[in-house]
Amino acid sequence: ENYKVRPLSLLTMRKVPTDADLIVISGPKGELSSGELEALSNYLRDGGHALFMLDPYSVPGLSAYLSQFGFALEESVIVDDQNQVAGGEPLMPMIAKFATDVFPRQPRGEPMLPVVQPVRVQDGKAQAFAFSGDTSWIVKNKERAERNELNFKAGEDERGPFPVASIATVEGGKDGKVIVLGDSDFVN
Repeated sequence: ENYKVRPLSLLTMRKVPTDADLIVISGPKGELSSGELEALSNYLRDGGHALFMLDPYSVPGLSAYLSQFGFALEESVIVDDQNQVAGGEPLMPMIAKFATDVFPRQPRGEPMLPVVQPVRVQDGKAQAFAFSGDTSWIVKNKERAERNELNFKAGEDERGPFPVASIATVEGGKDGKVIVLGDSDFVN
């Protein structure tokens, strides 16, 4: 589709090339170094754009870094045993609603996000734009989620809907954009 995709090692390059239109960080298994985060920050403040697709429980340091842009990722997973594809699993909720100011025309179909974490917003800096269904809830206890104990527990879990994707503007010399999704497997 006329995209030119290239890998980027910020450990060796120390900065994002000026011709990069978008940086995609999909499903990182390890934390980014302070040098990599500094290179990303400089790129974003200079009008760059980034897409972070982060799996639950994977990179708390990167989640903390993203908080400066108004994102609040938490250690939990969204469960929905009502709003799922036939034959699907409770940990594969569908996106039930998109914000109309971000998506004036609603996308066709209902995308699934297997094992997704909420991507809440804070400080009025970011805006949520995709949400789980009304029948969803989050399991806040990682051990319960790993044991597949997915029944709602009052007083411990929380009822939805929840934002699963959010966007923020990064102010700088030029305004950059950051999008965060609470899952990386959906692209498969």
